Amino acid sequence: MSYLEEAHMRSHDYSIEEAAGLMQLSEDTVRRWVSKKLIGSYQLGRGWRISEDEIQNILTARHEMEQERQFAPSAA
Repeated sequence: MSYLEEAHMRSHDYSIEEAAGLMQLSEDTVRRWVSKKLIGSYQLGRGWRISEDEIQNILTARHEMEQERQFAPSAA
């Protein structure tokens, strides 16, 4: 088995519907991000797939932004 085959077996790819649920976003938002190439994805048959790593990157970035907002000094 090649390195690429092993890497693909370790990761999981999600449909737009599944990814939207995992990221707590609407399916329309995820579709818009895919069409604008704001999120890494690939077409498989008639549907689009988003990697687990891509979803994790988005969730991590969202968490970091929320942390920054929480600790940012408020404008008085």
